[in-house]
Amino acid sequence: MSFLRGMDSLQPQLRSRTLAALPFVFALAACAAPSNFFEGEWISGAPTSPTVFCRIGADGRLQWTIDFPSGAETFDLAYRVDPSARPIQLDIGPWPDGPLAGRTLLGIAEIESPDRFRVDFEPGDPAGDDSERPVAFSAQTLTFLRRVN
Repeated sequence: MSFLRGMDSLQPQLRSRTLAALPFVFALAACAAPSNFFEGEWISGAPTSPTVFCRIGADGRLQWTIDFPSGAETFDLAYRVDPSARPIQLDIGPWPDGPLAGRTLLGIAEIESPDRFRVDFEPGDPAGDDSERPVAFSAQTLTFLRRVN
């Protein structure tokens, strides 16, 4: 509150410019510390087929649902975010079964807006050193849009 009280002493023009800039400052602060940015419900953006739904919790767990034409499949998985890495690292797994059984998807992520991020994954070798992690975004990059805050 002392910051806002101090605004009274500024010239009216400067005060209005400063107040107008506050949302941008808060948005930048949110992007600078994105460790909890990913929490919430997300849906893959077009033209992804099949559609992927992702519910990311604060407890290091997520639900990954793939909406296949034959029916949806949901996986309960661990995830890890390293917001200090550039690009941000987002890993999902290990996967319990299927073609990714025992493997972790090693990812890079980029926050594009408060309600949108993109991620690119490569399956990691269970005995590997994470060298499979993408170093750049590719044609297989997924974009996710926030469903619920």
